[in-house]
Amino acid sequence: MSVSYDYYRLFYYVATYRSFNKAAAILSNSQPNISRSIANLESQLGCKLFNRSSSGVTLTDEGEELYSHVEAAFKHLTAGEIGVKALTEKENKTISIGLSADLTQSSFKDIIVPVMKQFRDKFPDVRIEIKHDTTTALAPAVGDNLMDIAFITTPFDESITKHNYKKRCIRSHKDIVVAGNAFSDLKGKKLSLSAINEHPLVGTKNKSETYDFYKHFFAEHGLEYKPAIETINMDQVMIYTVENQGIAFIHPEDAEEAIAQGKLFRIKTKEELPVRYLAFIRNTKDKKNALAFEEFLFNQIDPSL
Repeated sequence: MSVSYDYYRLFYYVATYRSFNKAAAILSNSQPNISRSIANLESQLGCKLFNRSSSGVTLTDEGEELYSHVEAAFKHLTAGEIGVKALTEKENKTISIGLSADLTQSSFKDIIVPVMKQFRDKFPDVRIEIKHDTTTALAPAVGDNLMDIAFITTPFDESITKHNYKKRCIRSHKDIVVAGNAFSDLKGKKLSLSAINEHPLVGTKNKSETYDFYKHFFAEHGLEYKPAIETINMDQVMIYTVENQGIAFIHPEDAEEAIAQGKLFRIKTKEELPVRYLAFIRNTKDKKNALAFEEFLFNQIDPSL
């Protein structure tokens, strides 16, 4: 391979987060250094990989093509690293936890973060390793014993359910449809899904669990789900929606504060939105710490959630 692996690594993080600054922060690197490395990569490949603007960066066609291969390579490398760590680290010292990018803010704030903190306090000698990824990546990792447990969203398609793991649902909810004040002409109206689909939508990226969830729901009503803005996670969905960039399907608790502040309003729908679930999955190795975390989690959960 003539191109430096480190260039591909930097390219992967910039492309994943669509930001030089965020990639620099995550990698504990400097933005100028990353910019120079990307420029060197573009020079060696003889093409432009990013379109740069004041709001961030987007991939060119060449960048999209490269990213599809680099992303796959990094997933294989990550799986290898997890596998090696699982073999070399003592069972009673580590627990690996996957967190889906489709999880809502309220899931993190009300459940996951408090439980993790309390678990750390009770078991200070246990090292917790956290990986953020899509549900479609985390479920196979748990099923293949490359990760101990994960918090994911459901329901999900057959390609995920075929994996061998144990699943328990934590809570359920129905999303609500919200928009910013630029769409104030829709206030007080009860809209059909087809009418909502005439407006720009904000959602998570293609192949994410939320994307597939709404793609299926729209298809059931003879519609195509195609967000005008595709984000990496639900936090970004909220940001774009508050900034009047489109209409979004949001967990009601996540939108509660913005609605109270008058930044968002709810749009009622003629069709009933389907139920979504926050789920906990664990691999079948019955690892000591994974079992302890599961017991601790479900003892701490408020049954009213």
